[in-house]
Amino acid sequence: MTDHVTLQNEIRSLVQERKSLNLLLKRLSNQMSNFNEGDSNVLLSSKVLTQSSIESRRKPKDSEDFKDYEPEKRPRVEEDSETVHRHKRLMKVGLFGYLQKAKDALVKEKDDESAVKHLEKEKLIDNKLEERQKKQFSILAKDIEEQYNTSKQKLEALELNLSEKQTQLMRIKLKDHYENMKNFIATSTQPTIFWVPYRFNDHLESLRASTRSFVSKKIEIIDSTDYSS
Repeated sequence: MTDHVTLQNEIRSLVQERKSLNLLLKRLSNQMSNFNEGDSNVLLSSKVLTQSSIESRRKPKDSEDFKDYEPEKRPRVEEDSETVHRHKRLMKVGLFGYLQKAKDALVKEKDDESAVKHLEKEKLIDNKLEERQKKQFSILAKDIEEQYNTSKQKLEALELNLSEKQTQLMRIKLKDHYENMKNFIATSTQPTIFWVPYRFNDHLESLRASTRSFVSKKIEIIDSTDYSS
């Protein structure tokens, strides 16, 4: 009876542990699926935004600031000293304006180049962060896979142990059942029926002795039978 109760407690504990392992395996399997689905999309949105920003910086802008300055054409007049002086003054003013615009355009171009370099540097940093994140994902995925395989092996060993315990319990129950049948008389028909008379005589005692021999052989068969297959 003690073995019977002990086995029942052990089986109950193993069943609970099997339930916990199955839940753990399900959670680990979901985590591995999430890693496999999300690995190729890491930092994709930031890469697209950075690339589009760089391309937009590199595109030439059609602005009036970059148009060539064309001095106004004037009709030919008599070139007296006053006219020549006025022309020189106008030329200086026009040339100064043109040079100033060219200078402003050059400064703006340098600013654009600086912005492009800054974005390229950000892109390089993003790429390094992406590689680092991929390595971290790879390490985490490997750890989860190892934990999954370990838990799976543990579950397989537990299933085997549980099957053995259940077989032992069933064998004990069958043996206890047939041990009690030794006090009865078994019929020769199938299925076997066990019965007990109101009073025993010599003939009935011999039948009960035959039943005990039959039950003993039955118990030997139970002990030698592999119920796990």
